[in-house]
Amino acid sequence: MTSIYYQANRNYPLTQSEQEKIDQILKECEENYPFPGRGETLCQYSYDLAEPTCIFSGAVKLPYPCDDGNGMDDEIVEMQTEALFFLIEWLTSLRRVIPDAVWEASLEDVEFIWEEENGYRLMTNEEYEDYC
Repeated sequence: MTSIYYQANRNYPLTQSEQEKIDQILKECEENYPFPGRGETLCQYSYDLAEPTCIFSGAVKLPYPCDDGNGMDDEIVEMQTEALFFLIEWLTSLRRVIPDAVWEASLEDVEFIWEEENGYRLMTNEEYEDYC
């Protein structure tokens, strides 16, 4: 299965206001997720005192095929693509709540690109070739 991973780091914890905004975004993301029961929506891992600068982190699996033996077909690829862009949009919303944190966000081991005006996006083919 393919997953998105994300983490925000800074030297002080989330404020109550930030946490409330994050909770609202996560709730709305779950309510609007186009494929309930297939894959996951964005989540927040519990705060780990052993890593005090990691103030927000999580992971999400893209929708997966039912166990019907059909494997990856065009419908599954389309569903995963739609879910990917849906989740990138919501991840952008989360990052905007904590703009002063140092963020890492990736699709498996390939980093998303951050653009202040538009938010997260996937790498272009040329950027990916330079990345590898």
